[in-house]
Parts: sequence; C-alpha cells; structure tokens
Amino acid sequence: MWLAAEAALDRRRVRPLVIWAVVVGVTIGTHLLWRHAYYGAWVPNTFAAKVPAAWWDQGLKYAYDFTRAYGVPLFAPLVVWAQWRHPDRHRLLIAACVATYVLYVIAVGGDHFEFRFWIPVLPLTYWLVADAVERLRPSKWLAALAAAALIGATVHGSWQSDRDQLPPWHGINSVANIKGYAAHRAREGRRLRQLIDAGLLDAQLLLGVTGAGAVPYYTDWPTVDRHGLNDRYIANLPVVERSVMGHEHDAPLEYLERRRVVINDAFNQLVFWNAEDIPAAGDWLEPRPLYIADLGDAYLVFDSFVPEAEVRQAFARLPSLSVREPRTDK
Repeated sequence: MWLAAEAALDRRRVRPLVIWAVVVGVTIGTHLLWRHAYYGAWVPNTFAAKVPAAWWDQGLKYAYDFTRAYGVPLFAPLVVWAQWRHPDRHRLLIAACVATYVLYVIAVGGDHFEFRFWIPVLPLTYWLVADAVERLRPSKWLAALAAAALIGATVHGSWQSDRDQLPPWHGINSVANIKGYAAHRAREGRRLRQLIDAGLLDAQLLLGVTGAGAVPYYTDWPTVDRHGLNDRYIANLPVVERSVMGHEHDAPLEYLERRRVVINDAFNQLVFWNAEDIPAAGDWLEPRPLYIADLGDAYLVFDSFVPEAEVRQAFARLPSLSVREPRTDK
C-alpha cells in the first residue's frame, strides 16, 4: 500500500514498487503456489480454525476495551490535528498502514488473550503521537503533559493486566491469567513426561486436547487439537453460534471416536494435584465414563473414545485406575 501510494503520487517511485512486486511475487508467490499444491488451501489451516467469518461487533468491543485499558487510541485526534495543521505525505501513509491493520483486527473480532493483536502497530502508533506533539510545537508544559498522559495510561493498563486487575471484558483474558494457565499446563506436561520416561505411560497415546501447547510439547504424544489448529476437518466445520474468539470450533464426538482418541482432556486439565478439585462428570462427558489414575502426588483425569478394555490395557502400568460412571439421572 505504501509503495503503491508513493508510485501514484510520484512517478520516480515506480521502480521501488516494481522491485518489491517482483521479490514478493517470486518468494511469497512461490510459497503460496506450493502450499496450495501440497495442502489444497491458500491460507494456513490455523486461519480457518481461528477465523470462521468476520465478526465486526466483537472486534469493535475489542478495540473499545483496549481503549479503556490502555487509552492509546484516545490520542488519535492529536495525530489527525497535527496532520491537518502540517500535512505530510509520509506521515499520512504511516497512519494509513496503522489504520488498515486496525481495521483487519476489528474485522476478525480481535483476540481472546489480552491485547496482543495490537503489538505490531504499537511502535508506529507511539511514534505518530510523539511526532504529532513535536509538529504542533506546543509549550514545553503542554508537551510534557501529553507525554505524561500517554505514558501514564500505558503503564496503568499494563499494571492492571499483569496483576489480574483487568475486568473480564467481552471474554478477554488478562496477562496474569494467561501466565498462570501456561505455567499450570507446563507443569502437567512435565509430570506426564516423567511417567512416559519411567515406562508407566505409552509414548504413542493419541491425545485429544483443547488447550494445545505445553502438554503435547512435553509428552510428544500425537495430538488432535479439538479446536482444529492441526486438523483440517475440525477447522473447516461451520460455526453455528459465535462464542470465544479463536476457540469456536470443537471436534464432534463421533469424529473423536473415529480418530480413536485414547486420552481426552475433558476438563482442559489432565493432571489434578488435589482430589477435591476433580470435577464430576458433566453433560459434555455423557455417556462416557471418567477415568481417574492416582499417581501418588497427583491424579490423572481423562475420558476416552475407545472401549474401556483398551483404556485399561493402555494404562495398565499405572498404580491404579478407577472409573467414575456417567450420570444416569438425565
């Protein structure tokens, strides 16, 4: 967009546009053609899994919540005023690039994990604000006040999120929650890895999981991400009702049965460190039983999509494996 605008405004800038187009056409174009030939799709599977369709209203909420938390977009009028008072083509193009990216984020509905989607354009955004103050040439006191307001808003928002003080606006998770969840999953994965290395768990169990990442990484188990990140069938299923950004696909139960998932992460947590924390089998688990293995220092809790005899055979080397039958009162 930048080079095309430069070329349209100044014929001397056509050559950089042509060079860029050739380089991109050869590298990215070749990769796109290879990807389509190999995978049969123009975009990665993760795009299909994360973005089933445009979601403008949720994206606007995401932008609004970011403004409430960090205050940075409130300085946009300052940038517009500086451009109106002192027009400059290059600054206008920078602002246009930022605006285009922001429009895309809003179109896809934003994100579930704090405000990481804004990170790519934050450096340019801060530069535009600082540059606007410089171009307007206010008094030193006004310039200092504007700088202090921007810094204060950013530090306050960061402090809120890191201390888990960020209100649960529209399903957006705080940094503190994300850090806690990641640490817990890593602890689970390391404990399971110990069991595999000790020969108590098979190294090739097929895992079904929603919070993919740490557990598949440490166990190295072949994994079906139930949200579809590594599964074309799940990723391309239609989403009937919008819910949590980027987490709206879930594998049908019959598909997990067809894939023969042996150990399924029923509660988005496989290892429980206290018996009282183990949930009862809920509606989602019916009519399958819940398996609980006492590891001594923790409990391995899962359901399965293979017959019970196969489950017991797969986990026969564990000290104990009890079965909690599903509810029958519904």
